[in-house]
Amino acid sequence: MISLERRLHAIFAILLAASVGGCGQPVDETTEPTAAVALVDHAAWSVATSDPLAAHRPADAGCESGSHYVEDDALEVQTGYCNYLILEQASLAAVRTGDQLELLMVHADLDAPEAAELHIALLWDDAIAWEHTSTIPGPAQAFDRDWLAPADRPLGSKLVLHLHNHGFNSYKFVSFDVRPAP
Repeated sequence: MISLERRLHAIFAILLAASVGGCGQPVDETTEPTAAVALVDHAAWSVATSDPLAAHRPADAGCESGSHYVEDDALEVQTGYCNYLILEQASLAAVRTGDQLELLMVHADLDAPEAAELHIALLWDDAIAWEHTSTIPGPAQAFDRDWLAPADRPLGSKLVLHLHNHGFNSYKFVSFDVRPAP
């Protein structure tokens, strides 16, 4: 027969084992998923000092003053006044390999006097992190993309936004965030 003391020790051991994970760390079931951290501040975009996609630049490239601006916490671009945009800023957070990157960008229906192609790219230290091409004219689209960071990027790494478009179209770059891996 097992003594009361041994039974209490066994129950205590079972309860203790149930309250810790397999790694010996307490399990906190109230923990929320890791919060996303903004990588860009739309008010901080400036005209890029160099163009890693210069081969894309059309002969008639140009951006009038007021063609891109911050509205409703998003960078809005009116391509009737800016057919080739290249902006840059320093990243607001460090990223580790395996962190989740989250991008949200939208555009209205695409129209142009003649058929053309849209090219949007987000570059990180001159390497393409995300890009999209579409035929113009075309329907409105939302790009809500998540992917895992393929490499570490320190705080202050250069981010470049490239937009090459024909016609009078409207784009909103809503967010680019990182959700650190647990």
